Formats: sequence, structure tokens, C-alpha cells
Amino acid sequence: ALLATKCEDAGRVVTWCEKEFRYFRFEFGKWQWSGKALVGNYPDWRKVIPEQGSLTHIVDFDVDQAAELAAFLKSVSDNPPNNPIVLSMGKESALHVASESGMQIDIPAAFLTGWGDLKLTVNKTLLLRLLNEGHHRLAIANSGAPFIATGGIGRYIAMPLASHTEKIVQPQTQTKEESKMNESIPNNVTAPMPPVAPIINNEPPVNPLDDLAAAIDDFKTRIRAMFDESALLSRKVKEVALANKQKERDFVQAKRTLERIRMAI
Repeated sequence: ALLATKCEDAGRVVTWCEKEFRYFRFEFGKWQWSGKALVGNYPDWRKVIPEQGSLTHIVDFDVDQAAELAAFLKSVSDNPPNNPIVLSMGKESALHVASESGMQIDIPAAFLTGWGDLKLTVNKTLLLRLLNEGHHRLAIANSGAPFIATGGIGRYIAMPLASHTEKIVQPQTQTKEESKMNESIPNNVTAPMPPVAPIINNEPPVNPLDDLAAAIDDFKTRIRAMFDESALLSRKVKEVALANKQKERDFVQAKRTLERIRMAI
């Protein structure tokens, strides 16, 4: 609401109490915004914003690539509860965007610092929100720290999702003392175990209609993504055609100017 005022003058904040409630009012020029304050103690917001010097990994892309990325994200099906989208550096310094469902796209981008093997996992809704606000530059210290998006309205600060790490199973090694203890224990012969009855799987078979419905939904998603890409291409073609028409007009205007100069001479 304060950004919508577009007021450049300094403002002030007024607070007062009525009965057991506390109220506030922001005053910016001719604009006023009043409301009831929330009750509670809150952490220092300055500690949440990372320092500029710690943001060692920066990627930047233009407005057209931001629109293409937004169209791709809209075509990705939701994967609750977090809807993770993984950002990483792809081939030829392109921003590689991938979802857990297997959909992926490479966006031309400029990496001001090398990302290397860094992977940033972001919520899809959060990423769409910062793109809709005009941001097209991401800066982060590491995959587990808050990142800052700039280029649009103000600064967008958010936390990435926890990256999925594979559990490494260490091989079990046997010490010398354990091996000696095993050698000292006599091998006792035990009676044979009775045969175990096979486990019968009582789960119902997969309904082929459900598989068909899932395949149809995936096909619709891919078609929607193709329509979005075709709309983007058609818009670029129109822009090129308008640019060519403008060049033709400039050429005709210059030709007429030269003819007038010749007639005047």
C-alpha cells in the first residue's frame, strides 16, 4: 500500500492505545493508512536480511527470460506440500530450472559469479510471486541461507527449501578384537528352521483408468506449456515485424530528405 502511493516525501508512524488495543497510522503526504497493531514480541528483522558482502552467488536474466520462466512454472503441476523447483547452472552458463516431475528448461542468464555445483531449491509459488513483481536477479550466499531477489519493486527476501541429500551408508568394518572373539566362539549347530509361508500381497491391483487419467493430465500440462511457448514466440515475431516497419519508415523518411536536399541544391 505504501509503494502504491509513489510518494517520495518522508513520512511518519503514529501509534496510540484505545482500551486494551494499540493502533497505528502511517502518514505519507496526503496518504494515511491506519490499522490495529498485532500483539507480541518479534525478532529483529535486520538480522534476517543477509549482508551484501555475503551474497557470493548471483544470477541475472532479462525481462523476456523472466516471462518465459513464469510461463514454464505455470505449466508445472503442483507437487504438495512444498512444490520444489531446483535452480542450478546448466550448460553454456544457462539457468537450469527443473521440477521433481521431470519437467525442465534452460533460461539464458548471466552468472556474475560461478555457481559451480550449487543448487537452489525454491517453492514454485514463491518463485512465481517474485517474477510477477518484476524481479530478475537472484543473489545468495549458499543453498541454506536467505536469498534476495531484485530488479522489480523493492527487494524480495525469502528462504529456500531444504535440499534433498542422499544418505551414505558406510561399510561396516570388523576390528581385530571382534574377529578374535568370533574365532573363539564355537560354532553351535542349531536345528533347521521351519519353512516360512510366502507373504501374500493383498493390495488391490492398480486401476488402469487411474493411469490413463494421470497420463491425460500430464498431456494437458505439456500442451499448455506448448501454447505458452507459442504465444511467447508470436509476440517476439510481432516485435521483430514492428521493428522492421520502423526501419522502413526511417529509410523512406531519409530518402525523401535527400531528395529535398538535391532539389534545393
